[in-house]
Amino acid sequence: MAAASTKLQKELNTGFSAFPVKFSHESDAGHVMYFKEHVTKEPSQLEVSSRTVFVINIPPYCTQECLERLFGCYGEIEDIVVQQTPGPSVTSPNLKTSQYFPPIEKITCFHVAYVTYEDADSIERLKKKNIKDPKVLSTSKSHIATGLEKWCNEYRNERPEVDLLQKEIDEFMLAYDKDNKKKEEKKKKSEEEPDDEGWITVSRKGPKPGVARTEKNQTRTLIKESQKRKRKELNNFYTFQMRETKREHIAELRKKFEEDKRKIAEMKVARKFKPY
Repeated sequence: MAAASTKLQKELNTGFSAFPVKFSHESDAGHVMYFKEHVTKEPSQLEVSSRTVFVINIPPYCTQECLERLFGCYGEIEDIVVQQTPGPSVTSPNLKTSQYFPPIEKITCFHVAYVTYEDADSIERLKKKNIKDPKVLSTSKSHIATGLEKWCNEYRNERPEVDLLQKEIDEFMLAYDKDNKKKEEKKKKSEEEPDDEGWITVSRKGPKPGVARTEKNQTRTLIKESQKRKRKELNNFYTFQMRETKREHIAELRKKFEEDKRKIAEMKVARKFKPY
């Protein structure tokens, strides 16, 4: 008990305030989360950070819905960002949510959160409120599944109905194709319109797509060009080479003609020549 009191006093001295919670109404053991007004040095996040509280020591069973219910009592909440460790971002990333394909990995350990209110007065009301009685996380309205019930829910969620899964995939592909079509139209429009100085961007397009300028691709291209050059290389480029080639060809024909005459004469002598 003394150790817990010392730890609490240390946290309070660093600017944190205690936020006691417990799992359910029947729970005898409690837990303490800590919060303080968020401070950042990022100029782009100064306006948001003035309305944000930084919460630490959040237990794994405390969901985002629980945080919305607990901290929503002191003002309208604009956004809640849950992270495993403190980070620079205090705003939720623009991720497309999916029922079957979660965009981020589920956090299963102690974590932190950034709770952003719609106005800074909500933080003052939260700081002035001296919370002594633990807030309940799992209630009849916002029940947190545990044990066998939790495992059964996870098992059912991992095996969705085929029709619903196919419907979500089809909707995703339609949105993907629509987005790609918009990008192509925007790119084509930007290529046709001149810029401020009157220049028009000309891009190289053809039936053969370009290749990446990697070392492997460049080596392959050089080998192909060398082979192509050898096939196109002329063996008789100069005039004297052409004359020499013709002479050698005629000499070869004469030699073959003389051999044929000799064979015919030998066949006549042997009485084996039958022209008809």
